[in-house]
Amino acid sequence: MKRPPIVTTRDARLSLWTSIAESLLKKKYPDLSISEIRDLPQMQGVYAHVAEAAGKPVTDLSTEEKKQQTMSKEMYDGVSTMQLNVSKDLENIWNLLKELANVATGNQSYSDMLTDYGIRLYSDEDYANWAAVAVNWVVAINAKEWNNDSFWQKVWQDIKDAGTFGAEYVVPWIGQASDTAVQQYLSYRPWHNSGQGQNYSMIPWTLPNNAKVVMLGDWGTSLDDAKQLLKAIWAQESPNAFIHLGDIYYSGTQEECQDNFLSVFTEVASELGKTMVPIFTMPGNHEYYSFGNGFFWLVDHLNSSSSQKQPASYFCVKTADSKWQFLGMDTGQDDNNPIVTAIDSFAPKLMGDRDSDGELAWHVNKLQNFSGNTILLSHHQLFSRNAVIDKKVTPYFSRYLHSYFSPFFNKIAAWFWGHEHSYAIYQDGIYGLAKGRLLGSSSYEEMTSETPYDNNYPLVPYAGFTQPNNSDGYYDHTCAVFNFTRTNPNDSISVNYYSFPSWGQNESMPSGAALTPIYSENIGASTMKSQTWSGNNKISDGNLECKNTPALCTDGTKIYMLYQNPDDVLHFSNFDPALTSVHDQSMGYSTDHSPSIAYAGPSTWYALFSDKSDNSKLSLMICDNGKWGNAQHVKDGNNNTIQVGSGISSVMFDGALYVSFIQNGTDNVRVLKYASGAWTYLTLAAAPAANTNGPGLGVSFDMIFLLYPDKNNNNHIAYLYTDGYGDWYNGGPVCNTVSNSDADMAYPKAYDNISVVTEADGTLTAFYRGKSDSINWLTFNSIQPAVWFGGVSLPRIGSDNEPPLTSESAGAVGLSDGVYLCFRGKSTNDIRWVRRTDS
Repeated sequence: MKRPPIVTTRDARLSLWTSIAESLLKKKYPDLSISEIRDLPQMQGVYAHVAEAAGKPVTDLSTEEKKQQTMSKEMYDGVSTMQLNVSKDLENIWNLLKELANVATGNQSYSDMLTDYGIRLYSDEDYANWAAVAVNWVVAINAKEWNNDSFWQKVWQDIKDAGTFGAEYVVPWIGQASDTAVQQYLSYRPWHNSGQGQNYSMIPWTLPNNAKVVMLGDWGTSLDDAKQLLKAIWAQESPNAFIHLGDIYYSGTQEECQDNFLSVFTEVASELGKTMVPIFTMPGNHEYYSFGNGFFWLVDHLNSSSSQKQPASYFCVKTADSKWQFLGMDTGQDDNNPIVTAIDSFAPKLMGDRDSDGELAWHVNKLQNFSGNTILLSHHQLFSRNAVIDKKVTPYFSRYLHSYFSPFFNKIAAWFWGHEHSYAIYQDGIYGLAKGRLLGSSSYEEMTSETPYDNNYPLVPYAGFTQPNNSDGYYDHTCAVFNFTRTNPNDSISVNYYSFPSWGQNESMPSGAALTPIYSENIGASTMKSQTWSGNNKISDGNLECKNTPALCTDGTKIYMLYQNPDDVLHFSNFDPALTSVHDQSMGYSTDHSPSIAYAGPSTWYALFSDKSDNSKLSLMICDNGKWGNAQHVKDGNNNTIQVGSGISSVMFDGALYVSFIQNGTDNVRVLKYASGAWTYLTLAAAPAANTNGPGLGVSFDMIFLLYPDKNNNNHIAYLYTDGYGDWYNGGPVCNTVSNSDADMAYPKAYDNISVVTEADGTLTAFYRGKSDSINWLTFNSIQPAVWFGGVSLPRIGSDNEPPLTSESAGAVGLSDGVYLCFRGKSTNDIRWVRRTDS
């Protein structure tokens, strides 16, 4: 049959419409299975209407099918029309929906119907099955049965109260139960209740030192192309073990875990004449749509040898020489509500979060007590260039996973994840991680129309790699093979990546279908540093208070801070990073903007501020051998004083002092150079303009960088740079390539002054106030090719439930072992501090 164009439009109302239709037919025909329900003639018109309403032309329909489609459309349109009068016509809606069960026309299988419309099972356009996932979830979470009258009454009451009809209004009510009702049903197995303590789910069996391990991601569909991929890689590599990164579709029920996962392995082993090898797997979000019951049945039936058993949803398996370990975590349990996730993506936490008996504590134990290299595994992503991870904060970044494991980035050689149905080799070193790899396309039928390789988030750069081929509008599948063969125990291991053709459920395997090498790399010990944050406490010695952004510098021993107190008086403090004591003094001047301070060499400091008592004139004080001189108004080459309209930034470069600010009464970002006792305005590229948010100066790669909130681009951070010999160059917005997405989502935006520091390795890091008063960071790294990354907030520190917050911005300084920040609290004037220690 001729395949028409692929449907690409998604609509939450259409999905809910299909779900409601299925649920009503279940009520009418309680003895039928879901497959039989979907084969009922009543559902065929719904499917046809869903495809048509989504913009898909319906071809070759019989007269009865056209009749069914028309009736379905009329019912749906009737419901849609009554959106404006829901409270009055609620009973009419209920009656209309019940009438659906009385409509009958011709018959056709669901699979054939999808094929007619050019839709593949386990693709984003498999509307009815994905809608069924939501239905099944609601069935389970609302006690024993979906069609409970009180439940329906509650649903309709919420629709009535919302004043409209649609999934987006049912979802908040369902989501309210997520943390309470769902958690009690999850089949998660905590280590602290196991009787084995920290040894729980430590796999006794070890990988041979020359082992091969095949890794698959989002593979659990049982489609023929998934089976043939497994067969091809098993025949080619004869691996010692398999690792799956999670997701058995649609809901990870026991039947699906058996039919879509275990049975496929046993069939392929039999067809190849192979002996089963150990299989280790983690649950994705789909396994928890049935609350993990099917997943734990699966792990209990995998691996016949007791030494190879994986009892939990997290695991640790090592090589025989203890030089390498795979460490798998369970992120799926926090992403167990398919409806909420579809509407409002969020960054998942591990079970128990940071509690002493939570899953994180189990992983920390494995990392701290292992001297070899770790390959970390999760279903959910740490970061993404394409997909939304967390709508609430930074869309492309998983804040909780990063905060959990960044203290161990010196031990983590690579981190592999799935969830996103594509494949990616990310730039090494970004976000402090040695290597981040996405492998989520081993079976899911990802459509090219979903554009999974679009550059939506440029601060998550790819490395150079070949994207999988695509045919018939779907991308090929991918897998990876780890080879632990080494000449010396401490040598790197190799990883080879392969693509394999994809085809639909009613199509035959293409002629010549075979594995194609697409990338190869070596993975060795991490060269990154552990990053640990501490503080988020106020500087209590002297009860220091400020009005806006403090300025910091260091001489390598102490931290020096210049700040405007709540009475607009300029103050100077010095203290060691451990805060054993703080020496604070008034400078005797008033100021009306954030000041700046720079260390110029042995026992010499420059302090710059705007003189509030004299029209905000830029003023300079010099400290020589511990003694501050009087303030002098800065004058340009024409002997004119300079008025300041923003916070001030300064940096030393090649023996000269560079100062930046916004000129008072304008939006012009200016830079002055002070050398040999004279001040000179520098000519900048692109005429940078900002509001009242101060720019930031920093030095990296023997160049000066100027970062500023671009007034002409909605305060997105832009930058200029120079080698100090006169010419400035316009870098444009902070990013690596132009985004295909909304700029507000893709590019970092500063809501206050920007502080820039040079870290010990030459890395340039900027700190600024971001959305919701968070303190955000942004890095231009020293790893070639040099790239920008970050634009994310500081993590939660200690036992705090929220990250550090400020009403202004943070002053920052680079230390030999990290960075140090001081900032005004969000609701008080107290000066607070945080510190990142690298080791």
